[in-house]
Amino acid sequence: MTKASLIRRCATASVLIGMVLLLAVLGSPFPEVGMAVVGTICLVEWLLIFVKQAQPGSRISESRLLWGAFGAVYIAGACWGGYLIYAQSGLWISLWVLVSVWAADSTAFLVGSSLGGPKMAPLISPKKTWSGALGGIIAPVLVTLVFQGLALIPRSGLFLVFGFVLALVSIAGDLLESVAKRKLGVKDSSGLLPGHGGMLDRVDSLLAVWLAGAVVIWLWA
Repeated sequence: MTKASLIRRCATASVLIGMVLLLAVLGSPFPEVGMAVVGTICLVEWLLIFVKQAQPGSRISESRLLWGAFGAVYIAGACWGGYLIYAQSGLWISLWVLVSVWAADSTAFLVGSSLGGPKMAPLISPKKTWSGALGGIIAPVLVTLVFQGLALIPRSGLFLVFGFVLALVSIAGDLLESVAKRKLGVKDSSGLLPGHGGMLDRVDSLLAVWLAGAVVIWLWA
């Protein structure tokens, strides 16, 4: 398979996965149901990592237990954050967040694969490059301009800043999951999506943004 073919397939898969998640979160009778479904799948995947790695009669290390507890609280808190963003800000803000995160992820992959260059965090995620990160940072800002042009979100410079920060948080969320998986000795959270890992691997950036958004809302409330 050529590099161009691989990029096209991954880009197509990202769009399809994004559409499925969008339907799950916004197309359900209540958006919180969709968020609960996504969160439950991620929590089950996280639990299965421990079940698969555990050896009969062996003692689970304190470090592993801490990572397990942290992951469970993190996932649950992030999904609560996604609902809070919807409840406090409405449908279009929630949609803007989702599209911005997917745009950041897809653009970072496409730009990084095409341009290459210095690695951003070779010990954590060897495939991520600074060129990809730059592309991922620009994408949410462009998405924000489109949403503002369509009058779906307020035409405020503050949202452009939020788009920039959102991109940084999404990158941090992606790296955090990479660190967690390395600490636990796994490559993918599950095989739910053949060739793409599990649900948690697809929404790691979104979970970080949801959690950060909830913190912002909580501080401003």
